[in-house]
Amino acid sequence: MKFLTVCSLFLWPAGAVAPLKDARLHIPKAVKRHEDAVLRCEYDMEGDRLYQIKWYKSQHEFFRFTPGEESPIKVFAVKGITVDKDRSNNRQVTLHKVEMSAEGRYACEVSADMPSFATSVIEDFLTVVEVPRRAPNLSGLQARYKIGDLLRANCTSDPSHPPANLTISINGQQVRIDTAKR
Repeated sequence: MKFLTVCSLFLWPAGAVAPLKDARLHIPKAVKRHEDAVLRCEYDMEGDRLYQIKWYKSQHEFFRFTPGEESPIKVFAVKGITVDKDRSNNRQVTLHKVEMSAEGRYACEVSADMPSFATSVIEDFLTVVEVPRRAPNLSGLQARYKIGDLLRANCTSDPSHPPANLTISINGQQVRIDTAKR
């Protein structure tokens, strides 16, 4: 038995697929865990009609807006992302109650309809922040100290992302912290 393999190659006319003018992505630099994040994609169609908007997280499509279809919004399952369809459209996508796994690189792909098929892909990074639930705990202190006494204490914070930067102050003056075990 013989198999016939057919390969097709379509070449676009020179300059037919050009980026759209003034495409911009607005992603919050950081959003707290369990809060909503609004990702906005702005673009100038330069007289062309919008064909489609696609949103990706780490190259996995999770949202598509196609105005020419009966149901213009489509949501695809991507781990850690919950899209609020009621607050998403051709200009923005709203992520509902983000989890830590929502952190990463996001891209918006804007495509014009024929005849130009102009396309722009712009991307940015979203950081999800985990804020400690309580103030840091300082333990191991004595009731009184004399001048020259060595002060040993432990300052502990609840888990956070990015990691908390802890500093200790005595009478309003930041002190050098020796983290070496003695």
